[in-house]
Amino acid sequence: MEDWFTAPHLERHLAHKLAYQRDFRLALAGRQMARSVENCLDNTRIEALLADWQRQGRESFVVWSGYWLPVLERYISCVPETQVRLELCRIDAVESGSFIVHDDPTRAVCSELWLWNWERRALGTSLPVPAGPRIRFADRARRLVAHGGGWALGSYTEVLPELSAAGYALDVLGPGPTDWDGRGPHDRRYVPKPDWHPWVRDAAGELTFPPLGEIRPDGEVRYECHPAVPPAHLLVRNALAVVSKPGGGTLLDSLATATPVVLLPPWGEPEAKNGALWEHLGFGIGFERWRATGFEHRVLEHLHHNLLDANRGRTHG
Repeated sequence: MEDWFTAPHLERHLAHKLAYQRDFRLALAGRQMARSVENCLDNTRIEALLADWQRQGRESFVVWSGYWLPVLERYISCVPETQVRLELCRIDAVESGSFIVHDDPTRAVCSELWLWNWERRALGTSLPVPAGPRIRFADRARRLVAHGGGWALGSYTEVLPELSAAGYALDVLGPGPTDWDGRGPHDRRYVPKPDWHPWVRDAAGELTFPPLGEIRPDGEVRYECHPAVPPAHLLVRNALAVVSKPGGGTLLDSLATATPVVLLPPWGEPEAKNGALWEHLGFGIGFERWRATGFEHRVLEHLHHNLLDANRGRTHG
């Protein structure tokens, strides 16, 4: 949706992101003030988009962000003779903030697609991730991936010294310090490409997965991008666990790779329910609970097998 913001609103949005990365308490406060972004949109471009949809005769929409609902309401009012169908996709275990702040459009036929659901305490529709077969736990290195989700938020950098002291090699993803207490020779530090954004297209006009740059010992950053899956997903696929707040993308990686999640404090209530569901299903463990076991790797292996069992026989949506 950010691609449709006016330039000043986009600049403000990116400034908020940087501020939230620096201070997770501010990010938590900002989450509590979620509201519609309708006033941030470039109305001229939105009108052109609605006209284009009309010319194409669009009737069905897959909606991953509730921030699109006011725009779809406007479209529905432009095509009174058309029965518009909306598939509302839920990547959190409860209704996400972008949907909570809006009502479903009138006159639309709405259905829901849940990837996982807290009320049912169950998984839902499966999304395929074309990264290859899941790797056996015994074949993985004694390595953890630590990150803060798509916006690189949370306390993941604070737990690095303990994880290093426990003997795990670390892949740390996101902005932040290159070194930490106890950093080992096999630890790797990755940073996002500064000029990449989800709405920016490449030279061929295609959207791309976020490139990830490894900081080499000499300070050089080598960025890699994969055409089929995010590079971060490939790191998670080879790890014993991912240490992160429980965002929807983190759960998707976890389920697709059978890599358990060591749960850090969530960003708001939807993520809290994500984490509660992952613990309930035996796919994740809270950081403090894992610490109490002495960071035992066999705990992670048990969660890995739970994930494998849950994936058997599932059909893709």
